[in-house]
Amino acid sequence: MEQSDNEYIRGLIENDKAIIQKIYDDYLPRIRNFITKNRGTENDAWEIFQEALIIIMKKAKAANFKLSSNFYTFLYGVCRNLWGNELQKKYRTEVTIDDTLKYKSNTDYEKELIQSEQFYLYREKFAMLRERCQELLNHYFNGKKFRMIANLMGYASESVARKEKHKCQQHLIKSIKADPKFRELNHE
Repeated sequence: MEQSDNEYIRGLIENDKAIIQKIYDDYLPRIRNFITKNRGTENDAWEIFQEALIIIMKKAKAANFKLSSNFYTFLYGVCRNLWGNELQKKYRTEVTIDDTLKYKSNTDYEKELIQSEQFYLYREKFAMLRERCQELLNHYFNGKKFRMIANLMGYASESVARKEKHKCQQHLIKSIKADPKFRELNHE
C-alpha cells in the first residue's frame, strides 16, 4: 500500500506502528546508505534516523506546521543535518557537509532544507563535470570576463570561451534535471 506524505506525518503524530514500520522499511536503507558512505556505521544511521523521526514528530505537532516538500526530502534533510553536526563533534573539524545544512529551528526549516538539498545536488553534479568545465565555470562564476577566460584557458577567442561555457552549463543543467532527487525537490 502506498502511503501519502501526510499519512506518514499523521502516523508519527498518532504513533501508528504500521505506518512507522513502513517509514523504517521505505527510508532507513536509504539513510543508512548515506551515513555509511559518509564515515558512519549502521548503528550511527539507526540513531540518526530515530532522532530525525522524533524531530519531525515534534515539528509536526506545532499548530503552524505544513509539509511543503515530500516526506522523504524532509526526512533526508533532517538526517543529513544531524549527521553533519555529529561528524563535526566527532572529528572536531570541518566536514564536507555545507554550513547551510546545519540544523536550525525556525518556521522556514523545510524551505531551507529544500534549498540546501538543491545546492548539494548542484555541487554533486558540478563535481562530476570534466575538470576543464569546472575550471571554466569557476572563472565565469567568479566574474572573470570572457577575454580573460579565453587567455587563461588557451581558447582562440572570447567567442570560443562563451560557447564552451554554454556547453558546460547545459551539461550541468541536464545532469541535475536527470537526477531523481531533482524531481523530489521540485515536487514533480
